[in-house]
Amino acid sequence: MAEPAGRRTILTGWGRTSPTSARMLTGSLEAVPALVAQAGPRGIIARGLGRSYGDAAQNAGGDVVGPLPSRIDLEADAEGGPIVRVSAGTSIHELIRLLVPTGHFVPVTPGTRYVTVGGAIAADVHGKNHHRHGSFGSHVVSLDLLTADGAVRSIGPELDAELFWATIGGMGLTGLILGAVVRVYRVESGLMRVQTERLDDIDVVMARMREADREATHSVAWIDLIFSWSGATP
Repeated sequence: MAEPAGRRTILTGWGRTSPTSARMLTGSLEAVPALVAQAGPRGIIARGLGRSYGDAAQNAGGDVVGPLPSRIDLEADAEGGPIVRVSAGTSIHELIRLLVPTGHFVPVTPGTRYVTVGGAIAADVHGKNHHRHGSFGSHVVSLDLLTADGAVRSIGPELDAELFWATIGGMGLTGLILGAVVRVYRVESGLMRVQTERLDDIDVVMARMREADREATHSVAWIDLIFSWSGATP
């Protein structure tokens, strides 16, 4: 069997540290099982948009496939709620551009929208609404997982639940995520009402954050370490 075509590429995470060389492979969703079957001794991992801070999407001396082609379908499930069927290579950015004009929004978005759905599931990312809506995996209805034996399994919270929850936040160790069904939410517009407060110290910040969790869907705090001693001796 001929080796899949690929090119040696230096890869890093978003932090641009610890570069390693891997063979980058691309192909259609239908071609991925064959790529897995022909992987070398170092195996194969998936790579999205390279926004992991560390080396999660690197495979030194091995094979890396991705990003997978993007596919999105917005529909309603049997209970009438809005869902999207997406390929793992679809980015949160693409989802937002599609959803907002229809009056919908993604359930969870991390600090950057330039991550793929597959990566968001593998890392089980959280957003600024974690206190209300949990992490990304809480909104996955089902997913298609390609395991090392070449089988594609459709799994969910009630269908092969053990494998499903091992895959949510599993950093790709259970297999390659090919696609998913994700629940999305209706919104009034693409705008947000923002309330900003400046507080004196970390204890006050934490107390206010606990209070704000009951009031706001999204909340975040930044701590500014640049301050004046006002003449005091450190």
